[in-house]
Amino acid sequence: MMKQRFTTLDIFRGILASFIVLFHMSFFSDTLVLNNPFMQGTDLFVDFFFILSGFIIRYNYSEITNLQPLITFLKKRLLRIYPLHVILLLIYLILELTKYFFSGSNLINNHFNTDNTITTFITNLFLLNSIPWSGITNVSWNNPSWSISAELLSYFLYAIVTYLILSNAKMRFKSAVYISIILLSFSILYGLTGSASIVYTYNYGFLRGFIGFFTGVICLNTYSYLYRYFNKSSDYFFTYLEVSILIILGLTIPLKEKLADITVIYEALFFITILIFSFQKGFISHFLNKSRVLKNIGTYSYSIYLTHGLINTFFNVLFIRILRFAPSDYSYLFVLNYILVFYISRWTYTTIERRFYKPQTIYTL
Repeated sequence: MMKQRFTTLDIFRGILASFIVLFHMSFFSDTLVLNNPFMQGTDLFVDFFFILSGFIIRYNYSEITNLQPLITFLKKRLLRIYPLHVILLLIYLILELTKYFFSGSNLINNHFNTDNTITTFITNLFLLNSIPWSGITNVSWNNPSWSISAELLSYFLYAIVTYLILSNAKMRFKSAVYISIILLSFSILYGLTGSASIVYTYNYGFLRGFIGFFTGVICLNTYSYLYRYFNKSSDYFFTYLEVSILIILGLTIPLKEKLADITVIYEALFFITILIFSFQKGFISHFLNKSRVLKNIGTYSYSIYLTHGLINTFFNVLFIRILRFAPSDYSYLFVLNYILVFYISRWTYTTIERRFYKPQTIYTL
């Protein structure tokens, strides 16, 4: 199987990151456009990212045979995700200090986020904010960063496990080891919480990340196995599969609250979705790949995901608190808000992300 770039999956990453932007925008709004059952379930797309990350990392880094590739892999991953994270964290710190020193001014919001403490700053700084710590009861600072913590911890676990597997000639059943990690992580999570829910962030987000990431690793292994059988299948066959899985997602995402105790089933749905679209042969894949805008959104997706919380907050302060727009006006303001997120993310991508890493010609997250 010749190496390739999974453009369709890259586009999906951008689309779903945009849905999460809208999900968080709905906290400020009062409009059916954003405040509806489907949108309330789109935070589950974080698990799609974990699975997609495992899929792509496995595709690009399947051979970690000694310590040097292991160190190189971790260095590349850290340079990929850490610079933008730490810059945004410092911006949040400046904002909290500004509120503290100018708390008497009418121009400053005197409301302090009680979750933004010295302890949570340290856990965020070292990307340990998806692990439970004494006294921490919520996400903090740049809220989406808990998932970046879970992502980084997944990288470490994957690198170490893959190195141990490949350096041990007796380890013949690689997939069995990865599946064991999924089952063990879920078993621990179930034992701690008493349910099959995976919607955890600051506390057990790292286990949620392990489950998703290694599900993605297995998804890539499945794709590699099935490629010889299905790659020559007709576009019509894959169009049927693509349309079917999107309809299923469209019907099940709004049921998140009703399925709250068994949200682990979304791991299977996202697994199937990524597996189908990895072949990039159906009508929807062809349609998505023709859009330059969607390709750009996919390219900027990490910046979109990590910067949108800060941008959404400033946008809300300006339009709702200062300009006195009503929350219902988000029925159209969401477009302007998202455009702002897009262009700022394009800037952070070119000036921050690209400064520290160079995308591979095949595929990279």
